[in-house]
Amino acid sequence: MRFIALERMAEGESPAAVSASFGLHRTWAYKVRAKARGRGKGARAVRDCVAALHGKLTLHFLPGYAPEPNPDELAWSHAKRTGNARRPLRAGEHLEDRIESQLADMAARPDLIRPFCRHPSVAYIADCRVTSGCCT
Repeated sequence: MRFIALERMAEGESPAAVSASFGLHRTWAYKVRAKARGRGKGARAVRDCVAALHGKLTLHFLPGYAPEPNPDELAWSHAKRTGNARRPLRAGEHLEDRIESQLADMAARPDLIRPFCRHPSVAYIADCRVTSGCCT
């Protein structure tokens, strides 16, 4: 929604009209535009930090809400579909212990975890060079 609003404001539509079309107060559009321009709370500190690194850091701006799953959510979805939700707890068994055990078993299986990082919804990860973790 923020990207759509930014595109419409870049095309010349007023922030008030854009906000009204989403059913929001006009200040929302002004805040979105300020954040996109690198202004607002904390923006100066972030800009200064990035500039001090002389090109060693690249920022990728993400929306506040992303409906596409990330690798963590894909792994958690797999855990829910295949384990804990399919077996009721036995007498004296604790949910936390079972979840920790299942996640440890999943972590020991890189062949299971790697596809989560290669899912089309998280293709941006393939551009990164990771020295450790599931996407190597």
